[in-house]
Amino acid sequence: MKNNNKKNFIIYDSTINDQNKQNESINSNMEQSITSNQRKKFCNFNLDDEINDKNTFNIKVIGIGGAGCNIIKNIAEKHPIVKKSASLYAFNTDKNSLKLLFGANIENIYLLDKENLSGYGSGGDPIIGQNAIKHDSEAIKEELKDTDILFIIAGMGKGTGSGGAPELAKIAKELGILTVGIITMPSLACEGNHVYNNAYNALTKLKEYCNSITTISNEKIINNEKGISFIHAYEKANDKIANIIEEIVDIIFNPSQINIDFADLKNFFTKNKFFMMVKTIFNETNTQKTELLEQIIKSISESYSDIDIVDAKNIIINLKISNETASNIIEDIRKSFISVTKSSSLSLVSGINSSDEKQLSLSALISGKIKTDFDNDLSFTFTDNDKQDDLKNFSNNASEFDDNASYSTNKLEKKTKDNQFDEEIE
Repeated sequence: MKNNNKKNFIIYDSTINDQNKQNESINSNMEQSITSNQRKKFCNFNLDDEINDKNTFNIKVIGIGGAGCNIIKNIAEKHPIVKKSASLYAFNTDKNSLKLLFGANIENIYLLDKENLSGYGSGGDPIIGQNAIKHDSEAIKEELKDTDILFIIAGMGKGTGSGGAPELAKIAKELGILTVGIITMPSLACEGNHVYNNAYNALTKLKEYCNSITTISNEKIINNEKGISFIHAYEKANDKIANIIEEIVDIIFNPSQINIDFADLKNFFTKNKFFMMVKTIFNETNTQKTELLEQIIKSISESYSDIDIVDAKNIIINLKISNETASNIIEDIRKSFISVTKSSSLSLVSGINSSDEKQLSLSALISGKIKTDFDNDLSFTFTDNDKQDDLKNFSNNASEFDDNASYSTNKLEKKTKDNQFDEEIE
């Protein structure tokens, strides 16, 4: 009986073991199948490929005209982050100007309308600049295919930049490309009425086709940097524009612990026709509300932009802080921007990265409007007597250039309509 029990037990135990082994095999196969399915379903993002992919975003930066090409050269020589992340282009009608770019390691140098202009330039005529882009529009369209974001850089006031930049933006708009215009505006005192008038006509047209625009004012640089030479003023404007692009590229390519993604930038640029970019660096010890506010006010003053940020609706900030920075920093920064913009409805999107550095870095894109208020015709006021005299001459000649424009001083108001430049651009 005992033997039988043992025998039966042994037989029963063996059956269980066999069954357990079979179950374990089934479970193992199921686990492998689930793991395999999960990998197929969820692992469609190869991190190694992404790290090695230099073209995650297709960014193009096109400088058009003499000033635009000078800025492209500045970027190529002094801003390796932008040069590495974006394709740089120099467009001009003047072959001698383009020769100055050789040696700056700019791959894409293009002489506009070579057949008709023979590289002799536009002679300061915006219509020639516009037609030069039109002439080469098919080649430009082909080059712009699959571009995610296009930066158009130009100095407003002369021919190729003033006429060509809006036409280039028009092509980009037709292709559905997110397009940001970053331009310099001339000094009326230094560059005269004709140049000044061309600049504002060009900016009016650029506004129609760019998603968003910011400006750097040569006048503000000259007035705020006492004793600065004319050449150094231009160089400072070039640096400002290069820094704006560098900050935007940094946001796009360098993820943060609290991240701003490309969609955030796209929303900002599509919702806000004008913007200002500011940047400031301050020590960790200077993060009290008063110090923050002072630094932000200073950075706005040193932006040298014509953009008015009063009543701003949107702001993107990119903040690099130390590991010891107080948690209320974002709230204090937002309150500081509410104070300077006088906008209680300011919407803030923030990106934050921490490091061991003791210095804090803050860059911000702030929505705004152009101070000349293009939505209500061109209107700007001067209190300086010399500028008023210049403005009288400017207004007397304005009919050659400006469409439905209103120029006003204390005692002068003049309207002009239907000028040749606007008709040609349309």
